[in-house]
Amino acid sequence: VQSTSRESKLNITTTATHLIHFFFKLSIFFYYSFFAQEAFGVYVYYLAKITELLDTVFFVLRKNERQVTFLHVYHHSVMPLISWGTTKYFPGGHGTFIGWINSFVHIVMYTYYFLSAFGPKMQKYLWWKSHITTLQMVQFCMVFIHQTQLLYTDCGYPRWSVCFTLPNAIFFYYLFNDFYQKSYKKKQQAQADALSAKCAAAAAAAAAANDNNNDISAKNLNGAPANTANTAQEKKHL
Repeated sequence: VQSTSRESKLNITTTATHLIHFFFKLSIFFYYSFFAQEAFGVYVYYLAKITELLDTVFFVLRKNERQVTFLHVYHHSVMPLISWGTTKYFPGGHGTFIGWINSFVHIVMYTYYFLSAFGPKMQKYLWWKSHITTLQMVQFCMVFIHQTQLLYTDCGYPRWSVCFTLPNAIFFYYLFNDFYQKSYKKKQQAQADALSAKCAAAAAAAAAANDNNNDISAKNLNGAPANTANTAQEKKHL
């Protein structure tokens, strides 16, 4: 009797599992396709690159033209074109790695912009600004290494795409490294030089004050015997 009861429970469980499986397969996931979802993700990434063009508009409206650099213009010109080509001709596969890592970097970057919009009171929490540029350079190194796999591995993704991705990864790394050196390294060096100059000036002032004190002491010592002699003569006259 116990054996029959266990078999009945097992049959009920198995039947229920199959019913749930067919329900989801024939209803919710009937038209589901992983490749279609991947292509949709690539399309959303392309739309994100289009919306990033608003950065330039905001810079111009705020009369902050100094931020509209060659790096900014090149980046916001090339990425929408590459994203459009990827979306139209080979959405998905090997190239999605670029979209994933680039989206992560932009989440970090726009989080910084969001926090900095709260004004000076948030500046003490935004010490990691320079690390965003470092993260971007690490991104290009990872993209370069990942894309070189197409040179020796056939995964169905067009190999000729490396003609665009590899040179751009190198060029972007050069541009961001140049920006990093000018914005942070030279600024840090200038601050260090200013601090050294300040310390040197303070040391020179201290040395001059010490020399002046020594001169005063020497004069006092030289004048002491004469004062003593004058005092003795005054006492004799008295």
